[in-house]
Amino acid sequence: MHRIAFSLVFVLAAALASSASAQSGRGAASPDPCALFTKSELQQLTGHADVMRTPNMPDQLPSGGKVCTVDGGGGRGAQSLDIEIILSARTPGARGTVPRGAEAVSGIGELAYYQQSAGNGAAYGHKGAWALRIGVQSGDTPQNLRTVAVALLKAGIAKLPT
Repeated sequence: MHRIAFSLVFVLAAALASSASAQSGRGAASPDPCALFTKSELQQLTGHADVMRTPNMPDQLPSGGKVCTVDGGGGRGAQSLDIEIILSARTPGARGTVPRGAEAVSGIGELAYYQQSAGNGAAYGHKGAWALRIGVQSGDTPQNLRTVAVALLKAGIAKLPT
């Protein structure tokens, strides 16, 4: 009788742990970053009618995060745009901080910030069990890079489950 009771307790504990893990996002299937935006949404958010000339390229990081590289259109030269979307699981409620040298961005998820270097920009955001990074690369102006990255982050964060 003790064996049956112990087995029942063990099965119930495993089920509860599995349920808690799924609710935290770690056990749940990660949304596909390549499916986060439609072509029409990307066209509107980037201002490039020729976005996604080539298929999205999905990949996975060693850490388990999912990556999607998107041809952002714009032809060649200063107006060309490459977009990298990285989606990773995170511990819900974990306090994040804005790194030194980054700019805090308000009104997006639980925490959002933007970082820039020559020809590159990245917007980061947290929502519930998910961390989203939108990287952009272009010869366009720093302000335009920021505008595109933050617009994509805001739209992407809004689509993530809590």
